[in-house]
Amino acid sequence: MEPFTTFSTGAKRESENSDLRYDLLPVEPLRRLARRYAHGADKYGVQNYVHGLPYPNTFNHIIEHLQAYNSGDFTDDHLAAAAWGIFTLMHFETEGQDVCTSITGSVWSTRADAEGSPEPSSQETCSATKPYLKTRTSSRKSSSRSIRR
Repeated sequence: MEPFTTFSTGAKRESENSDLRYDLLPVEPLRRLARRYAHGADKYGVQNYVHGLPYPNTFNHIIEHLQAYNSGDFTDDHLAAAAWGIFTLMHFETEGQDVCTSITGSVWSTRADAEGSPEPSSQETCSATKPYLKTRTSSRKSSSRSIRR
């Protein structure tokens, strides 16, 4: 049986043995990010991005928004747009979508062309280059909630 925390009200709850601290996330940047997701849903359809976006296109948009912000363009919430792109890449990475293949595919293709070396499988490359995915995703508690795609 897991240890429980007893609150001042007398209520009990399982103690959290997690390194996740959602209570530390700043509210206003999350609102700006949520606003960006709403903008995308209105413009392209709800969760359009889950169908997959090419890595180079997404990465390019992130850099474009950061450059616009850096040059003093405040006509758009460029930081929220860049954060959306980064969250999207993180989503693809976590869900095992083709981000690894897209990133390493171009690198390995270049190496293979130049050196004639064989191209590794995308799973092999992902595991070798992203050890944080193994520890984070494998230690997550499974959720009974289904995610609609």
